[in-house]
Amino acid sequence: MPSTILNLKPVSGMFECSRRKLQTLQETFERAPTEGRPSELVDYSNDFEWSALLRDKLHSIFKLPNFHTIQEQVCNASMAGTCSVL
Repeated sequence: MPSTILNLKPVSGMFECSRRKLQTLQETFERAPTEGRPSELVDYSNDFEWSALLRDKLHSIFKLPNFHTIQEQVCNASMAGTCSVL
């Protein structure tokens, strides 16, 4: 057997371990109660009633000109009371 194939076995094992972990997470999510989950997907990049105040605080408190990538969407999801995982 060529040595390159032998060297890939540990990597192959890591991918299998990750695949099993992801499968377990998916199964756990599917078994979790659906109460409190949104019935449809929400686009958190839209403006909300708090968006102007949120941008004002970004400028006045943090002195930043813009949000970082997806930062505003995460803030909107949090303000909407959605549990978010990044």
